[in-house]
Amino acid sequence: VPQRAALLKRTKIAPCYGLQAVAHAKRHDSGVHDLTPMRFYDAAAAGACILGEPPKLESYRRDFDWEDACFEVSGENGDYLGVVKGLLSDPDRLARASASGVAAALTRHDWAYRWRDMLAMAGLTPQPALDARLQRLKALEAQVRNSASLLQSWRTGGRLGETPARAYAVG
Repeated sequence: VPQRAALLKRTKIAPCYGLQAVAHAKRHDSGVHDLTPMRFYDAAAAGACILGEPPKLESYRRDFDWEDACFEVSGENGDYLGVVKGLLSDPDRLARASASGVAAALTRHDWAYRWRDMLAMAGLTPQPALDARLQRLKALEAQVRNSASLLQSWRTGGRLGETPARAYAVG
């Protein structure tokens, strides 16, 4: 998985499709085609612009509600090349979409938020390290929104301060 993350961080545009777009090849009755694939979250967090057919789900619309969250191209007759050329010829739009995806990942899609919510449901108090991580994520989001150089540094190999799992443990 580290190789995939490194590749996505160097990717300007990532093809992503909701499972219903490929469900004709392998449909299951398990309901698994009703989920947003992790690739959408991974691409946004890496700062790659998402190109493809998004899931037609309320949860997707809630989780990816920013402008240009996905540059939609559908079906076999979609103008993929035209959309890619258009994006590459508009670096400002590409940069805005990239920064918005990273910012959303930092403030909404990090596992720290899920840990916080699970601990709250269980009536448990998180370790101070979890609160510190949440504060760091918010600070990084503000920097991403205000600094294209930070985003470029992150995309070319910088790290956003991974925290070991012990930070999420309860005390």
